[in-house]
Amino acid sequence: MTLEQFRQIELSPTLQKSGELVGGAGSLLWFWWVLLEKDFLQIILSEQAGMVEMLLGIPLLLILPAIYYTAVFILLRFLVWIF
Repeated sequence: MTLEQFRQIELSPTLQKSGELVGGAGSLLWFWWVLLEKDFLQIILSEQAGMVEMLLGIPLLLILPAIYYTAVFILLRFLVWIF
């Protein structure tokens, strides 16, 4: 199977909705865990964060939920392709 054929795999509406729910919930959980549990929000607001935390922390905080959300749909397409 080529990459183009893999991209053309259509998910059923139920799987699409399930993927959106799991991806969205995982993204929200990521923000909650990083900002509140790891006190990253308090560090940023109190200006105690160093340059490394600002340069690495904020982009990772924003990009990792998108990577997770995309990975959920890649996994769903892979499962549809197998079965």
